[in-house]
Amino acid sequence: MLGFYVIMGKRARDANVIAGKRAVPARLFGADRGDDMQELTRRRFLKGAGGLALAGSAAGVLASQPRVVVVGAGLAGLAAAHDLVEAGFDVQLAEQSRRAGGRIKTLRDVFDDGAWVDVGGQTSGPGYANFFYFSTLFELEFEPQSVFRGRPEVILDLEGKRYKASELREHPDRWPLALTSDERPLAPMRLLSHYLRPIAEQIGSVERVLLPEFAHYDEMSLGRLLESLGASEPALKLIEHTLNYNSLDTVSALSALRDAVRALFASGGQALNLKNGNQTLTDAFAARLGDRVRYRCALQAVEQDRNSVTLQFETQAGREVWEADSVVLAMPFTALRKVRFAPELPAARQQIVDELPYTQVVQTYLQLSRRFWSNEDNVLAVYSDGPLERLFNASSRMSGERGLLVNWINGAGTAAMQKLDAEERVEFAVRELEKIWPESRKLVEKTYSNDWGKSYAEGAYAHYAPGQMTRYAADIPKPIGRLHFAGEHTELVAPGMEGALTSGRRAAREIIQSVTTA
Repeated sequence: MLGFYVIMGKRARDANVIAGKRAVPARLFGADRGDDMQELTRRRFLKGAGGLALAGSAAGVLASQPRVVVVGAGLAGLAAAHDLVEAGFDVQLAEQSRRAGGRIKTLRDVFDDGAWVDVGGQTSGPGYANFFYFSTLFELEFEPQSVFRGRPEVILDLEGKRYKASELREHPDRWPLALTSDERPLAPMRLLSHYLRPIAEQIGSVERVLLPEFAHYDEMSLGRLLESLGASEPALKLIEHTLNYNSLDTVSALSALRDAVRALFASGGQALNLKNGNQTLTDAFAARLGDRVRYRCALQAVEQDRNSVTLQFETQAGREVWEADSVVLAMPFTALRKVRFAPELPAARQQIVDELPYTQVVQTYLQLSRRFWSNEDNVLAVYSDGPLERLFNASSRMSGERGLLVNWINGAGTAAMQKLDAEERVEFAVRELEKIWPESRKLVEKTYSNDWGKSYAEGAYAHYAPGQMTRYAADIPKPIGRLHFAGEHTELVAPGMEGALTSGRRAAREIIQSVTTA
């Protein structure tokens, strides 16, 4: 995931940067595109952006307070609960863990020299209107995701030998892999976008991705599509190792094309973080909602009839039964699979709940006493055709000489890693790094390893397998009686954190409209 956003940020690095808590990128909200930066007052921004999402809300017109239970305190559930509270509903938010945030997680006080890292929810882009809306509402500050002087270098670890990508671009005859002449200047970072771009341009916008004329792409895997477009075997291997899905053979080509369209037509702008990490947003939500959030409440069963919904939770105090007029299920499908429904979910909906893939990701962070790679220019990333796969430089926020690298392994490459404990995963990363830079092992000071496959969501984020997107994507977000669904996996258009926020606000809007039109 990180690789995609780094490339997107480089692609538009001359665009707007948020410098303070009340500064927002002008391009996000229809300002004059000739301006590099436009300061908007907080009141004007909140009125002109996300505040419009509650147009026609129930606030001030409710004869009573309908009770809504939101299950899941990730970004989607927090956004839904916030908007429903603002609209005058009686809201209770149930979270199975000890904290709010879900897959948004910032590591603080783990590394030295002021370093913090977002393990989940790494960045936001210029199209993240709801992210910027809530961050501005809570008066949070932004900063660029990373800052590099000049043009950073990319290191390639190919067949056990280290190369600079810039040198291979200048001397394509030195490539150790049998790439085509068209592939050599692009490998490995831009290979996938090179092959997908012409079709993405034909699709034109994410809203068009489910049109019948593109349905045949859903029936094939991404690997099959790339083969049909002439990708060489070495190129396919490199793409596999830079892939943000489980594998070329298990992801729908249309699912990958949707993401390509998102990247291609994204508004110009720099990749951003909230200062001190994106978890500051979920912390702010939780503080605003206060005791409406109940922790350590694991949903076991849901029963609904025409008039109400009954939910059974396992809590620290034992079994609890809650009643609600409406429910927002802001849970990953991997968790929803374990919930009993009465009546049962419609067969087609239950099938996608049971089968939607979640991308497997293992991240290992290495703090080093000095940035030993500095003699090879400012290294942005390492791409390997071996088991290391990807290594990103996360040092830009650190003061002093220390450096921070993150090893990022996706999909099929995680199979062996998931058999290891955290210490063994660290040893793997150190051993592979040592093969590229022999002096690196003795410089390792602090480490952290995270396996998303062992998380509550059992993966980092959802994508579609071949045949699933045209069959299920349009129906996933639709309510079933009094049950409403939210989460990044329910959102077709917006990506990542913005998708989660958008889905939560959509679910809240559905409930508000059901009350005001009743």
